[in-house]
Amino acid sequence: MRALKTTKKLVWFLDDLGQASPAVQAACMQLLLARQIDGHKIPDKVTFVAATNRRTDRAGVSGILEPVKSRFGIIGNLEPDLNDFKQWWYKTDYPVEPLGYLNFQEGDLHNWEPTADIVNQPCPRTWENVGKILKMKQVVSVLGLTQR
Repeated sequence: MRALKTTKKLVWFLDDLGQASPAVQAACMQLLLARQIDGHKIPDKVTFVAATNRRTDRAGVSGILEPVKSRFGIIGNLEPDLNDFKQWWYKTDYPVEPLGYLNFQEGDLHNWEPTADIVNQPCPRTWENVGKILKMKQVVSVLGLTQR
């Protein structure tokens, strides 16, 4: 495993940790605190980072075990930022029209209201989907293809 042999700084990212069962989270405790896997030491060059949704996001998060939380030095909350989003968008090949709209309606970048209804909510991920759809329409138009 690469992490066990690294001599360079390495980030070990545990995504969707809150969706993991308590048994899986408990298994991470040895990894996070003892910095070992099956008796093999993890070098100090490895930094552990985890991400999860909140329970209130209705994303299937049951929570994080208290001893798992206490093994992280920082617990923070990330909020979308329009300027950061625009910098990322400009690096893609998506059309810029959605950015024009978001400049006018900045609050629509992330107007997240979790619901049990089958509807999407405005967030950076759904705006990226808008970009993908618009890009497909551009390709269809350039190729002279018709939509059926």
